[in-house]
Amino acid sequence: MRPLVVGFCALIAALSSITPAWAETLNTPDELAKSRLFMGYLQGNVRNHLVIDFIAATDSKYGQACNQPYLIRIVSITVERPVLIGPGSLAPDDGVWSEKLSAQRCGRSSVVNIMFVAGEQPVPRPVELLPGMTAASPQLMRDALPMVTSGALRTAEKKTPSARNCNQPRVTDTSAPTVIGDKRSEPNSLVGRTWIETWSFDVCGTQANVDVTFSENLITKGTNFAVGLN
Repeated sequence: MRPLVVGFCALIAALSSITPAWAETLNTPDELAKSRLFMGYLQGNVRNHLVIDFIAATDSKYGQACNQPYLIRIVSITVERPVLIGPGSLAPDDGVWSEKLSAQRCGRSSVVNIMFVAGEQPVPRPVELLPGMTAASPQLMRDALPMVTSGALRTAEKKTPSARNCNQPRVTDTSAPTVIGDKRSEPNSLVGRTWIETWSFDVCGTQANVDVTFSENLITKGTNFAVGLN
């Protein structure tokens, strides 16, 4: 088993000194940080082995297998659905959360995003999300991906005509968001924050970047998106 080192100083410092005798329902990253039960899981062998095995399997799937030690650092955690964990549990009993992780291995570094679904099996089920520093939620990733992928195919086709026939384009990275507007404080505004990200693709060997503009819709509480070709 490859060793896993988790650096999460801010959360460790927030540990409670008293272990509760009741189940906890955790709704925010701050509540996760203050929960001794969740932090015990986060630092335990069950979660550590799960994370390292999942990232290693993902690397192998994309032809990037690494047999050297993995160094993993937690960048952030987002609660997607309230997390329930009880005393004596080796892992959360219910809930969904996503982890943004910095992974260093075999001389390369990348940001990996994993969503964990608890309650379906003895240990939380990991789900692969798009890599990189994207601010998109798992649902927004799913909604935007088909349109962004179409843009990547068109961009790649300009470089390599045969790329139009690629049936396995893959997102290899996403940039951190660049906020270009915030109208949440304006009276009667229909939109909130607007930001741009660049999603990078491997289109059957041809690299393609696609700029994606996201805008919060204050009426529907969702997020609109549009694609610009590079």
